[in-house]
Parts: sequence; structure tokens; C-alpha cells
Amino acid sequence: MKRIISSIVPLLFLPLISLCQQHWTLDYCIEEAFSNNYSLKITALDASAAEVNLKQSRGAYQPGISFSNSHNYANTPFPANGTEQSKNAYSGNVGLNLNWTIWNGSRQPQIEQARLNLQRAGLLIDELKNSLREEVTQIYTQILYATENVGVQQALAQSGEALRAQGEERLRLGAINQSTYQQLVAQCASDTVNIVQADADLQNFKLNLLQLLEHDMNEKFSLADIDNVDLIALQQIPNSTEIFNDAVTHRPEIQAAKLDIQSSEYDLKIAKAGYMPTLSLTAGTGTGWRTGTDFTFGEQMKNGWSNTAGINISVPIWNGRQTKSAVEHSKIQQQQAELNYDNMLETLRHAIETLWLNAYTAQQQYKANDAKLKAAQMAYELIEQQFNLGQKTATDLLQQRATLFTAQQQKLQAKYNAYYAVIMLHYYAQGL
Repeated sequence: MKRIISSIVPLLFLPLISLCQQHWTLDYCIEEAFSNNYSLKITALDASAAEVNLKQSRGAYQPGISFSNSHNYANTPFPANGTEQSKNAYSGNVGLNLNWTIWNGSRQPQIEQARLNLQRAGLLIDELKNSLREEVTQIYTQILYATENVGVQQALAQSGEALRAQGEERLRLGAINQSTYQQLVAQCASDTVNIVQADADLQNFKLNLLQLLEHDMNEKFSLADIDNVDLIALQQIPNSTEIFNDAVTHRPEIQAAKLDIQSSEYDLKIAKAGYMPTLSLTAGTGTGWRTGTDFTFGEQMKNGWSNTAGINISVPIWNGRQTKSAVEHSKIQQQQAELNYDNMLETLRHAIETLWLNAYTAQQQYKANDAKLKAAQMAYELIEQQFNLGQKTATDLLQQRATLFTAQQQKLQAKYNAYYAVIMLHYYAQGL
């Protein structure tokens, strides 16, 4: 499988072509989507917020130190001693206080859960990148198909115009009648309509890509990978079980679902912490002063200095079933996370199996339609010769021409269906 993947990678990610030429590789388009997508930028900010939350969780269990400084004024209109000086008094206090939760049951689970949330935020970025990669690849494939389809329509129109010119000459010579000639003229008009429609489809797909890459809608470009389509479309398809096993290891949504299970386990530990005691340490130092005494400011500051320290233990006894309910909810969420993980595995398996079947079927159809196209081409050339000899009618010729066109379209569709499915299988196997 590694040999197969290694043979695909060089075809997918060719060296970037100079932007001034505006020939875009698939790799360039994907990188542009990563650079300019607003949702991706917002998700990156969410990851930065998760990193801050982790630091906050760690800091929540560090000692809290605060400095206090208070000033108070008191007025006593009718003092006991009757002196004017004792009516007003000023006092102040300064202190340094420490409060530290030494232990509770939820400290470490909360920190570990915040670390998981940070990892999950990074996986969400990867998940969004995968989604963008797949969306860009789909539109890129549509442009490749539409580009080649325009070429097919133009080639048919050229052959139709050649038939019309021959018919005009034969009409002049009396070899065919006016009705036969008008059939050829009508087919040329139909070919022109088909070219216009094919080109409109191509321009619409290009606009979709420009919008996805956040580029100006009037920017002109072409795709650089069109010569590699056949080679990629016919690559040997790896075993679907091997792809699934690799995808389980690489896909960010699967890794995120695993982290959800671990996070739910920490939720349960945090909920059970409500049954556990809390141990905290308090300490402080400070002093104060007051006017209207016989002591000087310095003496008051010195004599009033005091230091305190204490240990507090809080043991929960009953809180109205809050802790028990929280534990039960956490167990339910844990079961939901496990079921979600299993469901995502099945969804992934189904997606890979469907892609694998699409790739295999498209490859078989491509090979069969290639043989069918060759036979239709030979049949058309034979009928064209017979038409020129007057042995076949214009209706016969145009019917065979329609058969040839259908064979071309079927081969084209099968080729690009295989191309897209093979690339998608590569994404599932390799991840980012």
C-alpha cells in the first residue's frame, strides 16, 4: 500500500508553478484555501483560547496573594470627653494575605481535561482542513472534467462543421437534397449550443473555486494537473481494510472522538470530587494606625503588627443530591461519548467502502467505455464513408455521431469519477 500511495503523491503534489502563469496545481489550491478561509482562522483562534484555558486551569490552584490598604474616617459629634479634638478620627490598615487551596478532588482532572480540550482544538483545525481539502478537490475535479468536456464539444463542433461544408458542396452538385443538408445545419447549431453550455459550466465551476479560495472573481487561471488524470484514475486501489485502519490512526475526527471519551472520564472524576474534602491554607500579615491616641504613627505601626496562619478543612456532608446527580449525568455523558466514537467508526468505514466501490466501478467503466468509444469511432468513420458514397442517409450518420458522443461522455465521466475517488481514498489513508 505504501508503494501505491508513494506513486500517487508525486502526481498529486507537483512543484508549484509560477503564479504569474496562473496554472494552478491541486496542492496550490488547497494551500490557498487553508490560508484564506475565515472559518479556519476562527477555529485557530478557538485553539488559542483553549491554550489560555489550560493556563487558567493550572493557575487556579496556585496560591492567591493580595495586598490590602484601607483608610477610614469617623466623626463623633458628641464625644464623651466633650473635647473638640476627639470628634474626628482617622484610621488605616495595611496587610498582605495568602489563600491557597492545597488539595481538592477536582484539581488534577480539571487540568488534564483542559489539556485534552487544547488537543481537541488542534484536531478541529485538522478536521476543518480535511473538509476544505475535500471540497477543493471536488471542485478541482469538476473543473478538470468541464475543461476536457469543452474540448470534446469543440472537436465535435469542428467535425460537424466539416460535415456541413461537405454537405453544402454535395447539395450544390445535387448529390443530396435540401432536407438532408438542413439536418447537417441543425446539427451544427446544436453543437454550438452544447459548446456554450459546456463553457458556462466550466466558468461556473471556476467561480466556485475562486470563491472558496477567497480570490477575486475576475481572476483568470487554468489547471496544471490535467495531463495526470489518466495516470491517477487508473492507479491500483489499496485494500479498503488497510485504508480504514490507516484512517482510524490519521483522521482527526476519530482522534477527537477518542479525546471526548477521555474528557468524559475526567468529567466523572470532577463530579465525584464533590464527595471529597477540601484542604486550604490561609496566611496574613498586617498592621494599622488611628489618630487620637497617645502613640506615634510609627509606634502604632510597630505595636499593631500581627501575623496569622491557618488550615481549613471542608468536608461535604449533604448538598441536596447535587453531587450524586452530577455523577449520574457524567456517567451518561461517558456512555454517549463511547457510542459516538463507535458511530463515527462505522460512518468512516461506510464512507471508505463506498469510495472504494466507486473507484473500482469507475475504473472498470473507464476501461469498458474506452473500448466502446474505439468501436463507436470506427463505426462512425465507416458510416461517414458510406454517407459520402450515398449509401447512408444523414439520419444514419447523425445517429451514429450521437452514439459516438455518448461514448465519449461516458468515458469522460468514468475517468473523473475514478480520479476523484482514488484521490479521496488517498486522503483517508494519509490524513493531513
